[in-house]
Amino acid sequence: MSARGSGIPRQVQFTDGALVKSGDPLFVIDQRPFRMALEAATSALEVAKSTLIYAEGQFHRDETLSANGS
Repeated sequence: MSARGSGIPRQVQFTDGALVKSGDPLFVIDQRPFRMALEAATSALEVAKSTLIYAEGQFHRDETLSANGS
């Protein structure tokens, strides 16, 4: 059996010597690092979207100027 996740355990969900079944939660993992990574990725996505919108605007502007011979 292998671990289903990685991270720092915050809480143990079983007692020593207890029988556990497959699928039973064993630990509660600290979610803060994962949430921070999600927030960073979401911010990077928003920056990329803004950059795309700006680049598309510049492209259409240049395309119009080129068509007018400017």
